[in-house]
Amino acid sequence: MKKTVVVMVAVFVLLMSFALFAAESANLEDNNPIDKAFDKDFEEAGTTVEINYVTEKYSEAWQAELKSVTEKIKKTYKYKEDAKRVDDYVASYKSLAKKAFDLEMLNWSDTSQSPSERTFGTGGPGCAMMAESHIFKQATINLISHYESMSEGNKYKFAYKGKGAELQKIKQQNQ
Repeated sequence: MKKTVVVMVAVFVLLMSFALFAAESANLEDNNPIDKAFDKDFEEAGTTVEINYVTEKYSEAWQAELKSVTEKIKKTYKYKEDAKRVDDYVASYKSLAKKAFDLEMLNWSDTSQSPSERTFGTGGPGCAMMAESHIFKQATINLISHYESMSEGNKYKFAYKGKGAELQKIKQQNQ
């Protein structure tokens, strides 16, 4: 009977920990300064050129934030081998982002043509960069959650202080 209670308590604690982690990740997924800064730009981007521009800047913002959290985590480790694990983790996500880009381009390609002669729709690069951006965003959120779970006092502050792609400003300059 005691073993059953102990197992049930352990399972409960595990489930609660997972629920808290999932809630925090969801909070970062929906409530972060990068997405807030780019919301208006994505709403206003109407042409393919504008969409590609905003998406490229969005991807760059997530890549920079990924670099920031990676460096912050690596500084907490005493041994180079531990920091290398973080680098390997990030390298895996970068590889996955490239594959997400390539896969999305297939959706915009004429796959009846051979790959060396294949054409793609003008929306392809923007959508492919967005697929890539989602991978960088997820990697960043994962590392932020990791950082915050390393020590009770760790609370990550986003390095991003930008204003999105500032599409409206670019449009005004080009008029």
